[in-house]
Amino acid sequence: MYGVVAVVVVAVIIIAVGAWYLTNDKGGSDDKTGDSYYVYLDGMGDASGWHSGVGETPYEGVTDALEKDGIEYDIAESGWVTSIAGLAYDVTNGFGVFVYTSTDLSNPYTGYFCAGPVLTDITGNILYISYGPYDDNYDSVLNPGTTTDSALMSTGPFADKDYKPLEYDDTYYVYLDGMGDADGWYSGTGSNGMQGIIDALDGKVDCKIGEDGWITSIAGLAYDGTNGFGVFTYTSTVLTNPYAGYFGAGPTVNTVTGNILYISYGSYDANYDNLLNPETTLSGFMSEGPFAST
Repeated sequence: MYGVVAVVVVAVIIIAVGAWYLTNDKGGSDDKTGDSYYVYLDGMGDASGWHSGVGETPYEGVTDALEKDGIEYDIAESGWVTSIAGLAYDVTNGFGVFVYTSTDLSNPYTGYFCAGPVLTDITGNILYISYGPYDDNYDSVLNPGTTTDSALMSTGPFADKDYKPLEYDDTYYVYLDGMGDADGWYSGTGSNGMQGIIDALDGKVDCKIGEDGWITSIAGLAYDGTNGFGVFTYTSTVLTNPYAGYFGAGPTVNTVTGNILYISYGSYDANYDNLLNPETTLSGFMSEGPFAST
C-alpha cells in the first residue's frame, strides 16, 4: 500500500513540475551557462518586445530567449532567420538584424544599432530583429531608428543593472584612412578598443585620445570646422567572407564591441556621418590586416 502511495506522490510531483515548466519557463533552460543575450523583436505582433536568454554562442542565447517566452522560430544553425512568431520571408517582407555596437549603456542611442551579419556571427549581445518591407537598397524599413516603440531604449538591457558586455580577444586591429602616410593597418593589445589603438600606434603614429574615448588627434590631424574622425567597428566574428557593410558606425573607441576598427578622417554629410567610410574607401583594405590571416 505504501508503495502505491509513493508512486502516486512521485507522479503528482512530476506532473506539477511539468506544468510549471510549460507555463512559467516555457521551454527555456534555467541552468544554461554562458553569456546573457537580449533580443528585441519588432513588427511581430504580440511577440514584439524584449526577450533575454543565456548561451555559449549568440545562436544559443537568442534561441533560449525565444524559447523561454514561448515564441516559435526557425533559425538555421548557420544563423539565418527563416521565421519567427509564424512570420516568414515573402515577396515584400523579411527580417532585419541589428546589433548594438557599444558596451556602455549609460547613454542609449539608436544610432549605435547597426545592420549586422547572421545571428551566429554577431559581436555584441544586444540585438534588434524586425519584420517588415525593404527599401530599394534591401535595407529593412523598420529599424531601431524608425520604430514606434519609445520604450526600446529604456527597457530590456538598458534597464538591467546587471548587464555585462561580451569579452573580446585582447588583440585589436585598426585601419587608418584619410590620414596620408599613416594610412593602413596596425595591431596592438589592450583591455578595450582605446588601449588597443594606443598600443597599436605607439611609436608609429602620433595619437591623442581622451580618457572618455574621444579621439583628439591622429597623425597631426584634429577636428576643425569641416573635418573630423569617423569610428567604425566590424560586427562579424567571421572573417572568411569580408564585407564592408558589416562595419557599423560605433561609439567612443573605449566602448566599441569587437576588436576590428576602422578610423577615418574627413568631412561629414548633412547627417554628420563621415563621408569617408569602409564602403567608400578602396576595397583592398579588406584583404589585409586581420582579414589576411583567413
